[in-house]
Formats: sequence, C-alpha cells, structure tokens
Amino acid sequence: MNVRERHEQIIQALSERGTLSMRRAVELTGASEITIRRDFAALAEAGVVERFRGGIGLPAGGQMSPFVFRQVRFSEEKAALARRAAGLLKPDDALFIDGGTTTYHLATCLPDFPLQIFTNSLRFAEAMGARKGLKSTPNVYLSGGKVHARGGLLVGPGVVNGFQQYHATWAFLSVAGVTEQGFYNTDEEIAAAERVMIRNADKVVILADRSKIGRYALCSICPIDQVDYLITDVDPARSTLLPKLAKQGVTVLHVP
Repeated sequence: MNVRERHEQIIQALSERGTLSMRRAVELTGASEITIRRDFAALAEAGVVERFRGGIGLPAGGQMSPFVFRQVRFSEEKAALARRAAGLLKPDDALFIDGGTTTYHLATCLPDFPLQIFTNSLRFAEAMGARKGLKSTPNVYLSGGKVHARGGLLVGPGVVNGFQQYHATWAFLSVAGVTEQGFYNTDEEIAAAERVMIRNADKVVILADRSKIGRYALCSICPIDQVDYLITDVDPARSTLLPKLAKQGVTVLHVP
C-alpha cells in the first residue's frame, strides 16, 4: 500500500468514526507505527486532521472540512449522481459547476461533445485539464476570487462579479443540506457564489447523497421553488421529504 492509498484509507476510517487511534490505523493499513506517525503528521500539516495523543480527529468545528476529507465520503454514490447529471446535457450547453465534491465527479463523466463550463472549483478545473482522449475539448472558464484552501475553490466578490457576466443552460450544485424549506451549504461565501449561478441559469440541478437529505447547514442557498432537479441516491418511495419536494415542482431523479 503506497502513501496515497494509506492516506485515503485513514481519511475514510476517520470519516466513519470521527477519531482514529494509532493502533487502529496500523491494523487497517498493515503499516508500522513509525509509518503511521509520519502519515498522521503529514495529514495534520495539510490541515486535513487534528492530532491528539495516540491518534487523530476531525478538524475543529466552524470550518468547512478539507476537500480531500469530504471527497472520500460516499465517493461511489457521488460518482453515480454525477453520471446521471451528465446524462441531462446536450451539445453546446453552457454549465455552471460549483466547488463541491459531488460536482467534482462531473470532470470524469461529461459527454464528449462541445460544452461551455464556468466554475469556481480549482479541483474540477485541474481534473478537466488532466482528462485525456476527448475529441471535443470543453471550454472551461475559471472564475476570479480568493482561494479557499480547505475547499479547493475560489470564493468572494471576484466569483460573484465574474459569474454575473454569464448565462448558462444548467447550474450543477453540491449542497450540505436539503430540507422542506430549501437547500443549504456550510459557508456564506460559497453560498453567495451558488446563488449567482442559480439566478443566471435556465435549469438548476442539485446533487445530494443520502447524508444531505433532511439536514440543515449553516447557510441557506435558496428555497425549493428555485430548483428544477434533485439527483439523489435516496428512494422517494422510502422518504417522507422527497415527495414533498416533488409537490413543490422539483423533479427528483433517483439513482439506486
């Protein structure tokens, strides 16, 4: 198991438990205590985890969790939601794509035809630049703004002012919470950028795995009636919330 694989396994275990002891990390990875100690130190230095005697824990509250931490949670489900979202597109569509870890997966599954893409996601832009084998290379426009290091995206007035100049066919957004009252995220600057995308798009699509359904987060993005599609792995037949959203005009697309 190489360094990247160990770090991914450590982060995944941490996301499930909230804390991870040195002993448990050794058992999970098969690495030595010296190696795990170096891994813990590297992750702490990057701001991904916080160290305590004998182990590591989640970063302190009040901040967005680092991208690398959120990326491994429900990763397969997020990729499936992104594939379903990509299936809505037609040639020459223009897209807003936010900086979430679910919309990030669109970089691997966008169809191979002409697209115009506007994003504030540094991670998404990097992934699109690394994608190979496309016959029709999409045009990717990265917004201005300040770097939100933990989130791997750009935020602030530069994003808002930049996106106000464009109109898109679709806005694809990740969220931290979905309730009967609306959609939520964890950071006001991130939410402000998403509100501009919503205002300037013909259709708005929210991608939300089951961990987001029925939950609030710090900042309201928009009410239910401003969203056209919700793509989720939650079965509407087993949810009390999703049928209520459908009655308010949201098309719920279930991805098993």
